[in-house]
Amino acid sequence: MQRSRSMWWLYVVLTILLLLVITPFLWMILGSFKTQGELLRVPPTWLPEAPTFDNFTRLFERLNFGRYFFNSSLAHFFHAPS
Repeated sequence: MQRSRSMWWLYVVLTILLLLVITPFLWMILGSFKTQGELLRVPPTWLPEAPTFDNFTRLFERLNFGRYFFNSSLAHFFHAPS
């Protein structure tokens, strides 16, 4: 009982570290729903004002994402055993 009470600081440190690790991923995910103007705004905003799927549409229609993903997967498949 005494040991668990004295280790409260460990949970605080681990929580802070977790937030530091998760924040860039959260920023990236939220940014994918923003318009170009919102992405370039200073100061930046956390939440998109008008969420949009245009970035995903562009990813799959105008960029050859399927081919890029296949090439990366293929390179990983052949490189991983070595």
